[in-house]
Amino acid sequence: MHWFATLNLIGTALLILLASFTGQRPESRKNVGFILLLLAMATYSLALAFESLASDLSSAWLWNRIQYVSIPFLPALMLLVVGRYVGLPFQRPWLKALLIGSFGFSLLIALLHWSSPWHDLYYRDIAFTVVDDIAAVSFTPGLFYHLFDAFYFSNAAIVLVLVGRHALQVYGLFRTQAVAVFIGIIIPWVFALVGDFASLPTELDIVPLAFVPSALVLGFGVLNWGLLGLEPIVMRTVFGAIPSGCIIVDHNRRLLDCNAAAQQMFPGLTQLKTGESIDAIYDDLPGFGAVLEALNDRDHWLIWSPDNRTHYRVQLTWLEQHQMHLGYLILIQDETQQVIAEALLRERAELDGLTGVLNRSSFDEHLNRAVENNARAGTSLALILFDLDHFKALNDTQGHQAGDEVLKTVARCAYDLSRHGDSVARYGGEEFALVLPKTTLSGARAIAERLREIIAADTPVTASLGIALTDSENGLSPAELIHHADQALYRAKRSGRNKIEIADVTTAGVA
Repeated sequence: MHWFATLNLIGTALLILLASFTGQRPESRKNVGFILLLLAMATYSLALAFESLASDLSSAWLWNRIQYVSIPFLPALMLLVVGRYVGLPFQRPWLKALLIGSFGFSLLIALLHWSSPWHDLYYRDIAFTVVDDIAAVSFTPGLFYHLFDAFYFSNAAIVLVLVGRHALQVYGLFRTQAVAVFIGIIIPWVFALVGDFASLPTELDIVPLAFVPSALVLGFGVLNWGLLGLEPIVMRTVFGAIPSGCIIVDHNRRLLDCNAAAQQMFPGLTQLKTGESIDAIYDDLPGFGAVLEALNDRDHWLIWSPDNRTHYRVQLTWLEQHQMHLGYLILIQDETQQVIAEALLRERAELDGLTGVLNRSSFDEHLNRAVENNARAGTSLALILFDLDHFKALNDTQGHQAGDEVLKTVARCAYDLSRHGDSVARYGGEEFALVLPKTTLSGARAIAERLREIIAADTPVTASLGIALTDSENGLSPAELIHHADQALYRAKRSGRNKIEIADVTTAGVA
């Protein structure tokens, strides 16, 4: 076996192996065109190898015909594969007609070649020849042979322009992928040019020898980068059906694609071109850049609120394949309604259903947190507990509805007197509490006195109030603070009601 047949058989093996691996990949259904292209190239190489080993015209012509089962379809298959790779919309009538026309012309060339002995349209003067031990079918080219030559080179030029243009529009690993496709296409084209214009024997077809390096380049690309795994048409179709905003960027945060939902959320995206940094839209999206920087963990998410009215869930997912970092998928979901609903649920869980102020459990949490913050700050915090005098008699004489109205009025009075950072709670029944951070004893007494006067003026009942203070000197715990305020309240009740008593924390103790 001579070197020419050996190289073509090696090329055949590589192409079949690559087709097999591609067929086993998860996205194999999307790569049918590429698999057919590889098998067509393999058929070409295999048949040419056996033609070069033929001993007579009959066997050489048989293998030559087998080559033309695949040769005429190589340009059309290349157009299909590259067109899908760069995102040509073949569903458009004129592109669909172009593709069908290419395959139709390929079929015509195959039929004309097979019927060459009966006409001179493709091969003329068919004969058997041997050059340096390499057997071949010799012929004189006919009209359609030259037409197919022009079809092949013009088709190759089109796909090279498509891939080159695509390479200029993308960045990072996507550009490396496009360059690999470009190299894989141009190698056989260069070999064909050399075969046509160099001083080689006309019977020696060297194009399949280009399939070896071409298969290696394309194979490395497909198996390691998934060249055909991200098809722009499919991606845009999926994007269009997703109500969430989707932005795809490379590892340098340069825009690769975004869907209509993202453009509607952030109109600035419509001004960005592929390859431009999304940093350009950060000024129009307060805090968005900071959110992305904070998303260091893969598949992590944060809630982002650009204007305190709308709330978005932002998720940053790394796009990887075979341990290679391709870029990021930024998924943005409008969570405004959910955030509002959750806030309402939290509010309902924290507030007393009748009065709208904090309930007992929420009061305990607020007081614990306030005492901790107060201890860290080294300031003083006051707690006022107050109870409505003779409230049971009001309920018994005027009914529970009247009593409920009094409770709501008292809660509103306390809330109106509270400052930012204060907490008002219904401690139980007709008993209420005020937590007053950063408040002195005299300040707490002034608030308590004002509250006592308003309750007496606006409701048919009065209130007894007890005040306790924790500061850096006594360091009372929440339980101790409640105990002292409760003891002061008890003294106010016992000494005649409608009074204010202040706990003496230096002498009182927790019972």
